[in-house]
Order: sequence, then C-alpha cells, then structure tokens
Amino acid sequence: MSNFLSRTITAFFLVVLLSVLSVIPPIFSSLVIAVFLMIVLVTEWPKIARNHTFFWWLVPVYPVLPFIILIVLNESSAYRPLLGLAIILSAVHDTGSYIAGNLFGRHLIAPHVSPGKTWEGLCGGLVLTLIVFMVIMWYIKAPLDGLYVAGLSAATSAVAFFGDLFESWLKRIANIKDSGVLLPGHGGLLDRFDSILFVASFFYIIRHYLFSFIIQYIG
Repeated sequence: MSNFLSRTITAFFLVVLLSVLSVIPPIFSSLVIAVFLMIVLVTEWPKIARNHTFFWWLVPVYPVLPFIILIVLNESSAYRPLLGLAIILSAVHDTGSYIAGNLFGRHLIAPHVSPGKTWEGLCGGLVLTLIVFMVIMWYIKAPLDGLYVAGLSAATSAVAFFGDLFESWLKRIANIKDSGVLLPGHGGLLDRFDSILFVASFFYIIRHYLFSFIIQYIG
C-alpha cells in the first residue's frame, strides 16, 4: 500500500474517531484522551528517550501538559468548541502543507531537522487554514474581520508548524523515523497529534480572547 493511500485511510478513520469523541459525553472522550497519553508514555516516549535520559525531564511539560490541556478544554462546556477548532485547523494546516509541499516544495526550511519541510508547504498550510477558517466564521455568522481572520490563521499555522518541527527535532535527536507504528502512514500518536497539542495549548492560552470573537457564536 502506498504511503499516500495509507495516510489517507488512516486520516479518514482519525476524522471519524475525533468526530465521535466530539459528540459523546466529555467524561468518555476525556478518558480516551487519557488513554492516548498513556500509550504515548508507555510505547512511544521510551523510544524517543532511549539514548537521551534528559528527555524524561521534559515529560511533565511535553507531552503531559498539552494532553492535560486537551482534557481541560474538553471538560469545559464553554471552551470545548476550541478543542474541535484546534483539531480542524491543525488537520487543515497539515493537509495543505503536505499537498503543497509534495507538489511545489523546493526550498527547505530546516533541512537538518526535517528534510521534508519546505516554505512552499508552509505557505500551502497557511492558505488552506485561512480559507477554512473564513468558511467557519461565515458558517457560524461571526463577524468576518479580515485582519483578525488572517492574523489568527497565520498564528495557528505557525504554531502547528512549530509543533510538527518540534516533534521532528525530537525524532532527529533520537535517531528514529517515527515515534511509533500505531497509525499506518503517520507513525505514532505523537507523529499525528504534535500540531494538535501545540495548537490546542495556544488556543487555551488565548481562550478568553477567542471566546469574545468565536466561541460565543459556536455555542
């Protein structure tokens, strides 16, 4: 099975899973998130920290804290929509980056950390994030402030990119290709959730600001 096909099939099932988690009672979806964290700590992090014990000192900050933030957002009736928005925009950014990078990628951003990341891919992720975010704002009938939408889209894409780059840096130091093998075509949970963890944390930090402009309309 080609890598593109396996990535597509896995992405489809992940979308279905995340869609189910968004409509079931928070206690159950929070339990699933906690199980994901346990899988990362038991099966993926030992692989990353195998030859670098200082990575274990990083655990409380990453990945534990971002996963806790996912649970906190999920358990809050006011801010739960932020979790869905973080998942959607992270997936959109990754998709835009992947497509644009494969079609037009020429100029590498950080070849020593992640040889596959290009400026063209980053621009593709930014453009697709901007388009989808505008559609979301239009659909929920929120004020469509062009400067606000463009700024938040750019910030979200930058955070998603940094999350992906940070995961690549960890794997580069650990000298591994993927953090795990749970998700065909994607690797492990951290390989797939790296940008989501960073974007959700970013949204949590600016949650009061986002509530003023977005969440009140979604709610």
